[in-house]
Amino acid sequence: MLLVGTGFTQQNEEQYFQFLAKFEIALPVANDSYLLPHLLPYKPAVDIHGFRQETNNTLQRLIKMSFVPAGFWERFIARMLISLKEMDLQQRNRCSTFRVRRNQTIYWKEGLLVTFQGGYLSVESSDISWRRKKSGGIKIICQSDMRDFSAMAFITDHVHSLIEQWFPALTASESDGSLLVEQYAPCPLCASLGPQSPADKADVHYFNMEDCVLAAVENEHISCPQHVEKPVLLQELVPELFMTDFPARLFLERAQLEYSEEASHILGQGGSGTVIYRARYRRCPVAIKRFHFKKCQKQPARCLLSVPDTMVRHLRSADAYRSFTEFRQEASMLRSLQHPCIVYLVGINIHPLCFALQLAPLGSLNTVLEEKRKGRGRWHGALSQLDGLRCRSKRGSCVTVAGRGYLPLGHMMTFKVAYQIAAGLAYLHRKSIIFCDLKSDNILVWSLEERDVVNIKLSDYGISRQSFHEGVLGVEGTPGYQAPEVRPGIVYDEKVDMFSYGMLLYELLTGRRPSLGHHQLQIAKKLSKGIRPLLGSPEEVQFCCLQTLLTECWDTKPEKVGASPL
Repeated sequence: MLLVGTGFTQQNEEQYFQFLAKFEIALPVANDSYLLPHLLPYKPAVDIHGFRQETNNTLQRLIKMSFVPAGFWERFIARMLISLKEMDLQQRNRCSTFRVRRNQTIYWKEGLLVTFQGGYLSVESSDISWRRKKSGGIKIICQSDMRDFSAMAFITDHVHSLIEQWFPALTASESDGSLLVEQYAPCPLCASLGPQSPADKADVHYFNMEDCVLAAVENEHISCPQHVEKPVLLQELVPELFMTDFPARLFLERAQLEYSEEASHILGQGGSGTVIYRARYRRCPVAIKRFHFKKCQKQPARCLLSVPDTMVRHLRSADAYRSFTEFRQEASMLRSLQHPCIVYLVGINIHPLCFALQLAPLGSLNTVLEEKRKGRGRWHGALSQLDGLRCRSKRGSCVTVAGRGYLPLGHMMTFKVAYQIAAGLAYLHRKSIIFCDLKSDNILVWSLEERDVVNIKLSDYGISRQSFHEGVLGVEGTPGYQAPEVRPGIVYDEKVDMFSYGMLLYELLTGRRPSLGHHQLQIAKKLSKGIRPLLGSPEEVQFCCLQTLLTECWDTKPEKVGASPL
């Protein structure tokens, strides 16, 4: 306890610091360490100009923001301190990307500087004059003698996730259609040519990141209006678009990938236009998650600077940027996960934009339970108790009640599946990752043999979030599995996954989805009032330990729910 002698209990102390964090008064950076933003200096405590010697080994970004919300810099610096500390604690491994052996870290109210062997990383607030208007923004500089600019991807990923989770108002658009937040990259050729006079410095062209993404779909270069005869290599301008911060072993060999987008190969569809295909890589079955978006057809790379219909261009580039951001976010999370009960990343590809995952032989847990319930299972042991299912009504809702001894997967397999889901979930929580969408559709089944060590794996981290000790905001999840505390403007933590885990246990014990209605609002209201699906008596269920765990997981008060079922 930090507040020794104040009369606070451990639970009260936790609630007190959550209150302080909500208003950015004290932000957690470790288990017993907090950042106090009001004590930070307005300027760096030391002269940092000596570090900033621009060379050909320097990469820059400008992020224009129509307004900088209160608390942005406080939360950003806290996240950076957490991430840098984790890098210090972790040993360099094969799946790592940006790793620095820090020589020095300096931070102030609106900026941070990290020096390391052969370079530095600088992030600070900057007033940006854009289209004759001044706006707030962020200036990012990464210098590396080895030309390793993975730090740029590291920073921009953090900025994007922070805005998406805590300041979603910044993802909207101005009245003229321009975005509230726009990212720009200065043309390296303009900078290398140098201004002929001080007045020419403003002639350096800045590429919009959305346009760069759209150009990178099919081209390797993009044209700058200042020197059309000398196109700019996109991999030099925006290396993060080509995932250069990923280890080489994670790039798929296109010749080894047997992949078709015919309808017969489709396994399913995800959000934002993603499609999952059955494929083979190095003669092994894999699942390909393909990110589709509109392309700039029948036009060269410089079309982005000459398309007359700016609205069409904007829609195309915005769609491409959104797809790439989602691709990068999920691939980055998958790359960092290594656990027997977590689907692992086989590799990534840029053209086409996709990544390959392990392919589950038996599909999703939902599919398996559905087949068992309907008596169409491919496995022996048809369910003779299916007729024992009955439905009764309580408070106007249809509630499923299991018949005596009805377990779709049998006692041992039900326990193994429940345990392995819990093991994978506990692993994610140790890495400060909140799954956010735990349900039977996202549990993939490898085997239903009791003797096999691994039977299931967790998958689909498209909306998963890293909490950084501060919880997250948002309304991600699926009605029926989503915890009642997940509401707009409410901060929640990993305990929302425990609620979803309870609903999964219900599904394992009954073979039915935890349905409380047909409309999202109707389901949310019932859950917030404490209404839950009913199982029947322990004698009917015949699995007392799981039934007890189930009721603990979906307790109405989140503070009573444990952080892990293990």
